[in-house]
Amino acid sequence: MTYRALYREWRPQTFGEVVGQEHVVRTLKNALAGGNVAHAYLFCGPRGTGKTTIARLLAKAINCQALRDGEPCNECDSCQAVTQGSSMDVIEIDGASYGLVDDIRDLREKIQMAPVGAGRRVYIIDEVHMLGRGAFAALLKTIEEPPPHAVLILATTEPQKVPVTITSRCQRFDFHRLSVAQIEAQLVKVAAAAGAQADAEVLRTIARKAEGAMRDALSLLDQCLAFAAGPLTMEDVRAVLGRVKDDVLLALAGQVAAGDLRGCLDTVADLVDGGEDLRQFLKDLVAMFRDLLVVKLSPDSPGLALSVDPAKLAAAATTFDPGRLRDVIETLLDREDEMRWSPQPRLVLEMALLQAAGPRMSATAPALTEAAPTQARGEHTATLQAPARPAAAKTKAEVAVKKEPVAKATAAAVGPGAAPSPVLAEVQAKWPDFAEALKKRSVSTHALLREAEPAAFDGEALVVSFNHSALRDLAGRDEHRKAIEDALSEMLGRKIPVICRLASEVAVGPDAGAVPEKVAGTAAKPARPKPGQGEDPLVTAAREICGDVEVKE
Repeated sequence: MTYRALYREWRPQTFGEVVGQEHVVRTLKNALAGGNVAHAYLFCGPRGTGKTTIARLLAKAINCQALRDGEPCNECDSCQAVTQGSSMDVIEIDGASYGLVDDIRDLREKIQMAPVGAGRRVYIIDEVHMLGRGAFAALLKTIEEPPPHAVLILATTEPQKVPVTITSRCQRFDFHRLSVAQIEAQLVKVAAAAGAQADAEVLRTIARKAEGAMRDALSLLDQCLAFAAGPLTMEDVRAVLGRVKDDVLLALAGQVAAGDLRGCLDTVADLVDGGEDLRQFLKDLVAMFRDLLVVKLSPDSPGLALSVDPAKLAAAATTFDPGRLRDVIETLLDREDEMRWSPQPRLVLEMALLQAAGPRMSATAPALTEAAPTQARGEHTATLQAPARPAAAKTKAEVAVKKEPVAKATAAAVGPGAAPSPVLAEVQAKWPDFAEALKKRSVSTHALLREAEPAAFDGEALVVSFNHSALRDLAGRDEHRKAIEDALSEMLGRKIPVICRLASEVAVGPDAGAVPEKVAGTAAKPARPKPGQGEDPLVTAAREICGDVEVKE
C-alpha cells in the first residue's frame, strides 16, 4: 500500500475533528443545521490553518444525504465521493494556474450546468488572490448572483490582494494560527497512533517550530519519525530540523545580558556559516526580547503568545531589568529597519548586538554651542578630536555647498566662549519632529540622518555632523541636501543652507586644529605634508578623490 503523509492521513473528515478555528466551525455547523448556507464564502488566514480542509468539509456537508446537526455522515455516496476526491459536484480550482479571463469565462459557462447528484455544485478556488485584475472583473457578476444550485468557496493567504468588490459579496472567515498547546496535543495523538515514542519536550519543540500551522507540524513530525531509528529524541530533532532557533535566541540573550561582545560575534559567525537568514533572525530576536519584557512586567498575562519555552523565557528574564530590555528592543528595531536596505546584513546585525550588549558610549563630540555635560551611565566617555582635513581634500558635496554665497559657515566659527545660537537651539529641540517630517518627504535621506545631529550655526548656515564619512558624503549630494533644507525650511519658516561634516571635523575652541600629544593613551600620529608640498602627485590626486586618507609605504 502506498504510504500517505501524516498531514493527509490525519486530515479531518468531520467538523468535530478540526483542531482550533472554533469560531468558523460553529458558525458553519449552525448554518448547515438551519439550512442557511450562503452562496459565497471567503476563507482567509496563514498557511496550514485549515482553510482548504474546512472548505472540503463544507462542500461535503452541503451535499450530504444524511446530515446530522451540521455534521456530514461520511457514509452516503456523496460523502464517500468527496472523501475520495471523485465527486463531480465538488470542483477545486488553483487560482495560480486558473487566473486568466478566459478561464473565468469558462467557469461562468460551466457553473450554469446542473449538479450531477441531488445536491448543489460547489466550486473551491484556492489561492484566489492569484487571479488577475481582469479575471476578478469577470468573476464579479458570478459571485454576486450565482445560479441557485452553485456555491463558491474562495481561500487565500493574502486577503488584502482580493478586491473589496469580491470580499463584500462573500461571508468572510479569518482563520487564526493555532497555539503551541493545540498543536502539541494533536501531535501526541498522532505519535501514539503511529506507535512512536517521543517525550513532551520533543513534541513541544516541533509544535513551536511549526509557527501555528498544523500541516507544518505534521510534516515535521513525519520527517523526524523517518529519521529516528528508535524513540524520537531532541538530538534527532536537531539533526533533522537543524539548529533549534529558540536555543540560539536564548543563548544570545544571555550574551547580551552579560555584555559578552566576543560571544555575540561568534554567534553571528555561526549563523552565517549555517546559512541562516539574518534579516529573519533579527525579527525573531526582536520578538523574543519583546516576550522577555512582557514576562518581566506581567508574568501571569493570559493573552501572551510565547514562541519560546515559557520556563526558559522566565529564567532569561531574571537577568534583565525592564529599562535595559526597553533599550535593547529600541536598538534592535532601529537596526532592523536599517538591515532592510543594507547590502551587508551581517555587519548590521553585529553592530546591533554590540550596541545592545556593550556599555553606552558617546560616539560624537559634545554639543558645541549648548556645551551640556555628558550624562554617562556608569562609564567614562572619551571624546577624541581629529585634526582638521586639508582644504584640498574637501568632498564634491562641500564644494557644491561653498558655491552658494550664503554658505560660509565653518566649524572654527564656534568656540567655547561663543554665545549659544537661538537657531541651533531651536533646531536641536525640534530635531525629532524634523526627522519625522523628513521621513515622509524622503525615506532614503531620513536613513542617512539617523546617526547625525545639528552641531553648529554661524548665523548663515547649519552644520550637521556625521560619525561616518560615507554617510556625510551621501547626505551632501544635491538631492539629499535639498530634501534636508526643504524640510528645515518647512519646520522653521525660513531657508537655511546646510553643510555636512564629520564630527571630528567640527572644531571646539581656538586650538581645535591641534592634536594633543596623547589622547586616551595613544600617541599622536606625525603630521602629514600638505597636498602639493613634498608629496607625490598621485597621492595628492588620491586625497582629492577619497578625502583624508592615511598613505602607507
